Amino acid sequence: MSDTNDGGPAFPSEGAYEYGMTLRDWFAGQITTTDGELREAVAAELMGEKAPVWTADNLMACVVWWAQARARFRYVMADAMLAARAISTLAASDISAELTQLKLAFADAAIADFLSHDDDNVAQIEAVLYRARDAMLAAARKGGAK
Repeated sequence: MSDTNDGGPAFPSEGAYEYGMTLRDWFAGQITTTDGELREAVAAELMGEKAPVWTADNLMACVVWWAQARARFRYVMADAMLAARAISTLAASDISAELTQLKLAFADAAIADFLSHDDDNVAQIEAVLYRARDAMLAAARKGGAK
């Protein structure tokens, strides 16, 4: 079983979760990416390798590589949506000081990691991460966590 938060069923019904789409899958499917939106540096980071060079001999390999990079990007965005959703739905009584500190440390590490990349999408991702971190901190303060 994966440790990834899949958000549970996207369309819950009695007994259907085992075979149904998760909320994570649904979020990922709702995200559109254009050719200009996913920069090569980000795609290479997601794929763990440089993009293949387009030549007449490897057109399909390039198409598949870019399709996989876009799919991975969509799941990164879906995970961010689930994280933001979790922050906004947390009850104040559920937030402990230790958990809050761990989440803040993770948010700071994620922000630092994204800031280390030189890419146009970094500013957008940075803004989302900072908003998520600020919302988490506000929720923690509202719940009385120190």
